[in-house]
Formats: sequence, C-alpha cells, structure tokens
Amino acid sequence: MRLGRISLTFGDSPTHIAAIHIVARQIRAEEVGGKTNIDVLTEQLERHTSSTTGRETAGENEPLKLTIDRVEVTRTEAVLVSGLQGDTTQLAINRITLTGLAGTQQQIADQFLERRLASLQKAAADAIADRANDVLQEKANEKLGDLNSKLLGKL
Repeated sequence: MRLGRISLTFGDSPTHIAAIHIVARQIRAEEVGGKTNIDVLTEQLERHTSSTTGRETAGENEPLKLTIDRVEVTRTEAVLVSGLQGDTTQLAINRITLTGLAGTQQQIADQFLERRLASLQKAAADAIADRANDVLQEKANEKLGDLNSKLLGKL
C-alpha cells in the first residue's frame, strides 16, 4: 500500500481515536497459488501478535485496547493482480468508510482488513462484471455484423 496523507483526531481519552483519514494512493492485491499478499500480511500480523500475547499473559502488560470511531480512506486506486493469468484490474475507489472499530491492536487490524477487503471484493466483482458485459456486447455486435453481411451478400 502506498499512502499519501494521514490525519488523526483524538477523542476524549488516550485510547479513543475519533477519526483517522487516509489518502491511499494505491492498494495492490496480488494472488499467487490461491494466496494473496494480504493473506500473507494477515498471517504475519497474527504470528507477531501471538508471540507478544504470550508475554502479556505472563503478567508483564495487558494489551492496549483502543476505540476508533471512524476510519476514512479516500482517493484510492486498487490494483488486483491474478497470479494464474497475470491479469491486472485497476479500480478507482473514491471512498471507504469504516466505523466502530474497537479492541486490541490485532483485533482492530483484523476488523479493518476484513471490512476493507469486503469493499474491495465488491468493487472488483462489479468491475469484472462490467468488463465481461462489455466483451460479450462486443462479440455479439461482431456476430450480428457478420450475419448482416452474409444476408446482404445472399440478397
């Protein structure tokens, strides 16, 4: 992910964040062998969190719990790359808004990724459906033109 500007507004306590606004210039999701780079990132976060959780439960520190009222990501280009065919789909996403994130660092990261991926998946599915529709329309027009030429040739 390539980020532009990030702004942060604190709430009424150090563990309360009222708003985070991110201008993300690009989010890149690559799929190879049935696994995406986002899957790998999530696994690494889980491994890191589970290794720190062991120390926290041993009595050293309790995990910090945060509340984030609103996260807004604007002006984003999502680039989706399929490893099997090497196809690249680019999507312009004007705004993604997430509200009501709460919990430990890992819980918030999971909520953020889960909700954000859902938004990206919907946008990607819409873009793929639109492109498939365009291709089918082009093919139908070609066939119709061929049939029209054949009919005119026989007349």
